[in-house]
Amino acid sequence: MGLEKTLTTGIVSAMGRRLLQVGDSMQVDVLVNPGNSGGPLLSANGDVVGIVFAGLQQFAGLNFAVPYSLVEKALPALYRGGQAVHPWLGMAVAETDKGLEVVYCVPDEPAAQAGIETGDIIDLVDGKPYKKLSDIQGAVLSHATPSLVTVAVRRGDAHINAVLCLSQRPDDPIETALARDSRDNVLYPLFGMQLESVGSFFWRGSYVVKRVTKGSVADESGISVDDPLVIQDWQVDADKGYALLQVVIKKKRAGFIESAIQIASYLETDNFI
Repeated sequence: MGLEKTLTTGIVSAMGRRLLQVGDSMQVDVLVNPGNSGGPLLSANGDVVGIVFAGLQQFAGLNFAVPYSLVEKALPALYRGGQAVHPWLGMAVAETDKGLEVVYCVPDEPAAQAGIETGDIIDLVDGKPYKKLSDIQGAVLSHATPSLVTVAVRRGDAHINAVLCLSQRPDDPIETALARDSRDNVLYPLFGMQLESVGSFFWRGSYVVKRVTKGSVADESGISVDDPLVIQDWQVDADKGYALLQVVIKKKRAGFIESAIQIASYLETDNFI
């Protein structure tokens, strides 16, 4: 409407929303309209605490902002001009009871080159412990590209120290993984379930579920460890940004009654560091 310098008020109604590939988001009930993206979220003292980037028009009071702590790290690159380059370790992790567990390493990226494997537990990055995915993402973002970082992991009873050279984070980590690796391996970071092949049936892969990440798409779909399944179809729509997986499965939670289900996941996952 051309009404510049308009101020609306409200409260921060939640923190730690996982809406972006990196870092947490702030949920606010401050009125947000199309065109407000990029505007500052201010405290009562006038300090910038976030940058508004999204709102759900169909629900009043569900709007979101990027915390300024993340914006501040990006400012130097933005002022330099050109493309802002972000560093990464090239692996996906999940918050588990054991700690931050590696669920996938992208081939030819720093973690894979350093010998880190799926199932490793991250103890330290540059000598500091981390328990939350967003915290370790923030720590990695504070480094320049390229630069060296040390990562200490646990693998069973063994303690392993590795030195990684950070590389440039791709815009779409999952698409990079799909271009370099088999789709079966990428199921773990994408849908949150690790499969073990047990053969094929009429040219379709037969598997048993070995691991399920808590809170993942697979977990919310009622899939459990030891569930047998057959993959019927596997589709990736890069233009629309999602993947579809159609399976015939015998769910333990449903008494191993066979059923056909379809699960979907956005390609922009939030578990890569």
